[in-house]
Amino acid sequence: MNHVARHFAAGTQFLHFAAIMATGGIFVAGYFRRWQPTPFVTVMMYAELATICFIETVDFDAWGGGPSRFLIMLFEYVVYVVFATYLLRSEAMRQRFA
Repeated sequence: MNHVARHFAAGTQFLHFAAIMATGGIFVAGYFRRWQPTPFVTVMMYAELATICFIETVDFDAWGGGPSRFLIMLFEYVVYVVFATYLLRSEAMRQRFA
């Protein structure tokens, strides 16, 4: 089977980079300021990043195309779930943002 890689649409990579930077910035600023909504907002940003990952993986054959790209996407999703669970359920985060 001949696989033809597709290029990301204009702005997709910038959107992805901006979302990553925003997620990190929100978490770091919220952490140091003890901003109570930080865990929830960070998890919402993870959802945005997961959506961008889905689009890049399915529509633009990210990660080199082929079936293995879905395993990489799945791993990314698992990491988001682990981080989100820690942010929302851990006692350390509850105390920090109480």
